[in-house]
Amino acid sequence: MSMKDPKKPFITKQHESLRRFFKVIGPILVLIGIFLMVKGVAPLFSPMSFGPEPNTFYLAFIGMPITFVGFFLSGLGYGGKLAKYQAREYTPVAKDSFNYFTKESQEGIRNLSTAMREGNETGYTCPNCGATHQPDSKYCTQCGKPLYKSCTSCNETNTRDAIYCDNCGSSL
Repeated sequence: MSMKDPKKPFITKQHESLRRFFKVIGPILVLIGIFLMVKGVAPLFSPMSFGPEPNTFYLAFIGMPITFVGFFLSGLGYGGKLAKYQAREYTPVAKDSFNYFTKESQEGIRNLSTAMREGNETGYTCPNCGATHQPDSKYCTQCGKPLYKSCTSCNETNTRDAIYCDNCGSSL
């Protein structure tokens, strides 16, 4: 496994020169592509005269991929600046949304945790008579039946209505 050299910069001089190339060539290709598309489509919108039909329409189809490549190369050249700009724009909105969500959901979370805590305190319901008991109760105070079964294989305590042991899977 190779470790990254901490002294070596992430963005090298070669990277910077390539980025400068993209920043120059990208917009130039965009302009050339747009020019070709306009030159190819413009005769279609000129007033109809009795002259020859427009024969430069093919330039629009040449200009489209050139424009696309220009935008792509411009994105490579200006991608870092664009990402920094977007982060500065989106981060405050995301922070405000998160803060609003947490502030507005505090009461709901509090109610949910209270309900869960109260649910844990009620304990186990007797499957025979339905009486509620504390979680540590072993026998029902109403009917006297055991609330839990012990596994004969591993002595693990299981609920009374369990068919198989939670620990070893043996039949109860």
